[in-house]
Amino acid sequence: MRKTLVLFALFLGIAAACSSGKDAITSGSDDAETTESQDGTVLIDSGDTLADENKNASSSDMSDGSASSDSSNSATPVTTSTSSAGQDSKSPPTTQPYQIGAASGQTMAVVGVDYNDTLNFRTDPNPSASIVVSVPPLADNPAIVSQGQGVLTNNGAWWNVEVGGTQAWANVTFLASLGTSLPISNEITPKLPSQQAASAELLVKAVAGTRTGDLVKTTIVQQPEASDAIGGEVIFDVTGYLDDSVQGERIAMQYKFVWDNPTSANRSVIAYEFLSASSQALCSRGTLNGVCV
Repeated sequence: MRKTLVLFALFLGIAAACSSGKDAITSGSDDAETTESQDGTVLIDSGDTLADENKNASSSDMSDGSASSDSSNSATPVTTSTSSAGQDSKSPPTTQPYQIGAASGQTMAVVGVDYNDTLNFRTDPNPSASIVVSVPPLADNPAIVSQGQGVLTNNGAWWNVEVGGTQAWANVTFLASLGTSLPISNEITPKLPSQQAASAELLVKAVAGTRTGDLVKTTIVQQPEASDAIGGEVIFDVTGYLDDSVQGERIAMQYKFVWDNPTSANRSVIAYEFLSASSQALCSRGTLNGVCV
């Protein structure tokens, strides 16, 4: 029954996005869309980057979300109200209680949102409601605290939170509590077709493929960053698990550079090699002692 509710909520979210036409694709993190880059890397583009004409729009100009122009992990307060294309703001969505979420008082995180995008928190569970604040993934501030209640509307499932001390609502698809970080290198290494890839993004895709099936989404929440001349780290979310307790996992992957001529001053990176990884469960219903409930 719980899985049926999850699938029903996902169906409603997809239907609402489709009904909004072009704006639902170009408008951001209330209903992020998956795209595939030219090199085959699966990424999430939950903002206006899917439409060239909106690339320079600010978050306050977006019709149903925002794409941050920088990748800093800080929240963006928004004071202007927005309205969804094709939606009658005079007709509020029908609602019913939705109970798949973290208990009141538990800390939640923004998940499944690209590193250069943000999740909108609104005054009401409606994509046409005013935006209280927009928060990127991995943000340390403001704190997102569950209020223990949600609603299911014809615009998808929404969860009530306190963000930075203010009551707000956000699309539950992009919220989860994080479990304890656990090493997973020994699970990944035997399943990788190759320990190397031509780019960090392709290595992300390969690692994600060892963890999931075909119906999930992979979102880079921290872009590849070189730690030193040896290698670096990338963090990505794998979401869409058909489980009402675990909606996915956040993987921190370390890699090393493979150089064409390691001793040359003019050397170039020709590949990225998997070194290690750790995983945190993305818990839909919250956690107990670091484990999904």
